Amino acid sequence: VHIERANAVFALKRMKIPYAKAMVGFDQRKGRSVPVFNGYVIHKDHETELHKIIDEMDVKRAEREKEKEMKEMVKLWRTLVS
Repeated sequence: VHIERANAVFALKRMKIPYAKAMVGFDQRKGRSVPVFNGYVIHKDHETELHKIIDEMDVKRAEREKEKEMKEMVKLWRTLVS
């Protein structure tokens, strides 16, 4: 199965799922054909659990970003009020 989602490689390494980079074609650069890689290829048995893990990682990343933003806002408010 071809997986093109962002941060897929982190989930693949975390779950220790065997994978390979997906070569999707060739590009011409300076008169030479250069392979173009986009995404990863995994066995279809791991697809659903990989998507679940990636979704969880996205939620956690969004929470961390929101928490970091809130800390920054509190810091700015303290500076403004002081």
